Amino acid sequence: MDITKVSLPIFMLSLLTFVSCATSQSVSADTRTRTFNADYNKTFQAVAQTLSNEGYTLDFSDPKSGVINTDYQAGSAFKSLLSNNEEISVDAILNKKNNGTQVKLRIDVENIGPSTGGKSDDMTKTQVINYYKNLFMKIEDNL
Repeated sequence: MDITKVSLPIFMLSLLTFVSCATSQSVSADTRTRTFNADYNKTFQAVAQTLSNEGYTLDFSDPKSGVINTDYQAGSAFKSLLSNNEEISVDAILNKKNNGTQVKLRIDVENIGPSTGGKSDDMTKTQVINYYKNLFMKIEDNL
């Protein structure tokens, strides 16, 4: 049996697994970034609390590096925008600035179904932008 005939389908399936990830990085960095006029530690706690309140499990949270990563989950407020085969995670990077604390968010949508070509048909750019705005408002409320 020719190993390339067996390996190619396995390779394509593996590639599809990695490619079937949609990310909201297609929206501008300005949309994904906001500077809060607040203390760094208080802002870090507000971001972590907001993500927890939204149903995310904090996978990694390190105030020293300013990084917060959540695990993928399907039960967030964002779920109504997605099909049943998708999960999302949110990552945050915080930086101290002269005028407060900068928060940069990244929403990642991952298809857990077999093949959608890496696209989320149920999510528009406007919906993603609104979700960023909503998260930033909730962070502000937790400050």
